[in-house]
Amino acid sequence: MKTLIIFILALITITLGCERMPSLPPDTQAPAPEITIGVHVPLTGTWGEVYGLPMKRGFELARKEINASSLLQGLHLSFITIDDQSTPDGATRAVQELVDHGVPAIVGLGISSHLVEAAPIAQANGVIAFSSLSSAAGLSQIGDFVFRTPLALDRLIPPSIAVTHEKLSYQTAALIYDAIDVYSTSSNVEIDKALTANGVEILTTQTFQTGDTDFTEQLEAIKTLAPDVIFVSGLSAEIVEILIEGHDLERDTT
Repeated sequence: MKTLIIFILALITITLGCERMPSLPPDTQAPAPEITIGVHVPLTGTWGEVYGLPMKRGFELARKEINASSLLQGLHLSFITIDDQSTPDGATRAVQELVDHGVPAIVGLGISSHLVEAAPIAQANGVIAFSSLSSAAGLSQIGDFVFRTPLALDRLIPPSIAVTHEKLSYQTAALIYDAIDVYSTSSNVEIDKALTANGVEILTTQTFQTGDTDFTEQLEAIKTLAPDVIFVSGLSAEIVEILIEGHDLERDTT
């Protein structure tokens, strides 16, 4: 059963492809059980519109495709969806509620900070936790019931830095990151290590916190040092504001 569930989760979170997979010969097909999977996503709060609602729509599309697939004839896949309200406390509550429902697996868990808090509950109860978005380094070490589809940052960032450094030949850099977000701090650590390995001098490292809206102090400190490049590690809401403020600061001083 665990193998079947992991297979289904992989179909949900990676891709269903553009073509139907061929059906198995009739004599190899066996009746498949009805399976209810937990869906853990932010539907309200900061991350609802950005992450949660698109994830929910993707999961629902995948569920319909899987239920219609001849590869898994007889399977009826259903969801119990719980809103984590874009908070770590909401994430742990959502996972606990899904565990109490008796689901064999949970998909979603998109924010790395939420996964850190909530996945141990699934692990302790032998429930598969499958994240389609979280990429902070080391999260899979939470336990053997925790899986992810994205590349972890310690695998993704070093080759990215190597390629951009080779093409752009930057020699100095500034870093700015969200100091209380798991993904952002992990990203900054890996960027720092990769830049150092490529001989790039880091002139300054600035921090902010989730929910901040004014980044003038950090950006002015970076501008004074005039680095060749700036690496920003954060989630979408703050990154958008940093880009806007950075553009406005550059425009006002030219």
